[in-house]
Order: sequence, then C-alpha cells, then structure tokens
Amino acid sequence: MAAPHAGPGIMLLTASMQLLYKDWRAWELCQQIIRCQDGKTANGVLPPAVASLVDQIRKTLKVRTDPKDWEQIQLRRYVNTLHSSVPLCGTALIDQTNAEKRILIVISEVGIGAWQDKVIVRAKETFHLTAQETTVVQHLLKGWTNKEIANEMRLAE
Repeated sequence: MAAPHAGPGIMLLTASMQLLYKDWRAWELCQQIIRCQDGKTANGVLPPAVASLVDQIRKTLKVRTDPKDWEQIQLRRYVNTLHSSVPLCGTALIDQTNAEKRILIVISEVGIGAWQDKVIVRAKETFHLTAQETTVVQHLLKGWTNKEIANEMRLAE
C-alpha cells in the first residue's frame, strides 16, 4: 500500500530565488532534509542543498544566455536523510510572454534498497574496496555520472 504522501514534490522559484509555489510533498521532503542537516535553512525557507542547486542553475543561466539553451539545463543533486536518499532535480524555465526566468525543482524520495546494500557489501569483500571506492560505488548505484561523483568528492573526473 502506497504512503499517502508518496511521489515527488514540486517547487517553482524565480531566478532571484523567490518562492512562487511549493506543494505539500515538497514541503514535507524539505522538512526531512532540514532535520537531517542540523535544522539549518537558506533564505529562511529552503534547505541548503536546494538553495545550492538553485544557485548553480542561476549561475548557468548567466553563462548560457540563449533561451533555447535554458530548456537543456537540468542539474541533479542527492541529499542523504535518515532513511533515504532524496534526489533533487532542477531545470530552468522561461515564460515566453515576458521572458521571465523561473526554476523548477522536483524532489522525490528513494529508499535505499536491500539489493543495493548487498551489492556494496559484496563489492567491498570481492574487490577489497577502500572507503573512497565504496563511496563511488554508492553514488553509481544512485545513477550519478562520473562528473557528478567527481564534483561531490572534490576530485578530478
């Protein structure tokens, strides 16, 4: 039986980080992230991980000035909470009527499955992985790209 509030949450912000819309599920997941990050928020509303993602999209919008490019901007981050990994997906939108930039954030919850834990344990035993290599495997199981993993771990790709 599905949880009553299962599914993704949606937030819409202006390019200046003003919150235009936040549904109930996004609010719940943001609260979950905030609790796992010492109760800190950015701008009084957003978890720091969400604010960081929005800021990265804003920086990209300054470099990629053609509105056609904005449709292709899509960034992902994962935030670990107590019981799950929460993927954040952000994309840039443009209102064609007044050329206003907006940022759409989709937040969902992905429980870490038992099969993933088994894969990690087996890989550690079979290949005698270091802690850093184990972290790479964990990120690969989340679907991260090499570039995303390198950025998260502050390493060269």
